[in-house]
Amino acid sequence: KDTIIIKYDYNHETCWDMLDLRPDDYIMPFIASNKQRKERIQKARPQVSLFNFREPGNKLNKIKKWDHSIIVDSSQQLLNRLFKERCTCGNSILVMPDQQYVFIRSDSHAEFFDLPQSRIEELLRGRQRKIPE
Repeated sequence: KDTIIIKYDYNHETCWDMLDLRPDDYIMPFIASNKQRKERIQKARPQVSLFNFREPGNKLNKIKKWDHSIIVDSSQQLLNRLFKERCTCGNSILVMPDQQYVFIRSDSHAEFFDLPQSRIEELLRGRQRKIPE
């Protein structure tokens, strides 16, 4: 794999509070749809690795708490290394093999998962950054 995309969500998040007011059976299809979306993207773009992580804790919106495909960053290594700056609706990062990256703050719908290669290249040209060693 040559590209990594990580969506990171935080404990004590308020992004999906309105959805939490809906009945539980209303929320479950959103979780299923998100999983299907990731599977579809992975099949279409096998060179890209997609990950959903979240901060540990129990103060999460249902859509994040009930999605068991989201990996808990139990050691908080990603939080401390890449996602210290909290934003409502979580953050995302796209990391290329040469360690160039683009960071999106407040990325409620994991926008990076759907970006075409041409848009990714355009973003990288505008933001020539490297992940610190």
